[in-house]
Amino acid sequence: MGASSVDEKETVESDLEQIWTADIGFTSYRTESVSFGDVICIGSNGRHFMDYALDEDNGIYLLNRKTGKIIHHFSGDQFGDMDVNGVLYHEGNIFFGNDNEEAMSVTQTGKVNWRINVAGDVEHQPILIQNGKDQMVVFATETGQVHAVHPKTGKTVWNYFVSDYKGWKPGDNRAVFKVKMYFHSGQRFFDEPAVIDLNSDGVEDLLYNHDYGGLLALDGKSGRPIWTIDSRINNKYWIYLRTQKPMIMGKGKDTRIVCPILGDYDEATSTNGKSGIAIFNAKGVLLSIKECDQPLGGPMLSQSNGVFMTSTVLLIPDKNNTAVRIVPLENPTILNDEGETYYRIPEAQIAKQQIQFNGEPCILVALQYEQDNNLDQSALMIIGTKTGKVHKKSYMPCTSEYTPEIMDANEDGILDVLMGGFNGKLYCFNLGISNEKLIKP
Repeated sequence: MGASSVDEKETVESDLEQIWTADIGFTSYRTESVSFGDVICIGSNGRHFMDYALDEDNGIYLLNRKTGKIIHHFSGDQFGDMDVNGVLYHEGNIFFGNDNEEAMSVTQTGKVNWRINVAGDVEHQPILIQNGKDQMVVFATETGQVHAVHPKTGKTVWNYFVSDYKGWKPGDNRAVFKVKMYFHSGQRFFDEPAVIDLNSDGVEDLLYNHDYGGLLALDGKSGRPIWTIDSRINNKYWIYLRTQKPMIMGKGKDTRIVCPILGDYDEATSTNGKSGIAIFNAKGVLLSIKECDQPLGGPMLSQSNGVFMTSTVLLIPDKNNTAVRIVPLENPTILNDEGETYYRIPEAQIAKQQIQFNGEPCILVALQYEQDNNLDQSALMIIGTKTGKVHKKSYMPCTSEYTPEIMDANEDGILDVLMGGFNGKLYCFNLGISNEKLIKP
């Protein structure tokens, strides 16, 4: 690195081998691509996240997975405000929601199978639920609707609205502006739920981090609430998930739901109460609370399957899925302002997939910024889940809030990572790790 002035940013030459890059516009931590055949299908927010004018760069992109060449682009000039995050591929069709308050199904060439109005923007990937021989695709909106539809027709299977929802509902005149909808919480169903059969009826249910920390379990078959958990526990603690879903351990009646918690703020000492871990069963009953001697920090923007990462530790289920191991990160000062009572929580995303690296299971973490440097680049780190050690660290050419996706894009037997940047580009980098090291869920 060279010397820099206050206004100058340093640059680290990336040691990531770039396989290809594609200009697709902005992506978010909720962006989730799907692959089929030689194609990667991905949503885009275009040139900006807030569309007050037509944005021709947003929508859906289909890319050649080996070269990154754009095969199709279903853009905003065709569909309206087409900011899209996660997409679902099912039986030859692509399903997604957008910022035009719509849920849609299109073919691989962009022909619309159906498009329906929903009550608010859809911010995360649709969920496919199997109910015996029947299937349904579930869309959720940031302002309070969860809507299950038949994948072939788009016809409603069930609808759920939060109790105090004041916006449009099916049958309403959408030309009427409903003020309360736009000035109420936009965090009702902002991030994807945990999907697990909670009531043992053979159909997966939806568990949302709902409305800033509470939990809401919806029956996948009917859309009816199974149970709710308030964000306030025992008049002493708060569930502290930020945007994230809780960690799930076990299955069936042995299901355990794990949430980080934070004690009340003490005005006398100007400190928070102790961090801890709350564990609930499949019926939403609190089983235990464990206070921790060290601060757990704040949860990251996305999580890996079976691991929950905060700014200071990793939470790992034990072998029996009955308790949680706390693994301190090797160097949490990368993530935090050292010595502060309130840790400054960084924005970081973790790939859902895990890999074997240097003799232990590892997660791949994309850190948007580091607090002890002057870089305008995001770091990629491989972190061991047994030791908390940073085994490898590289830098992207730019900053990013994309959740890394691990795949063998060019099918050469070596794992790659898909990353979107705040410069509007989608990158495919070679990780240099055999695809045999990918840990299957």
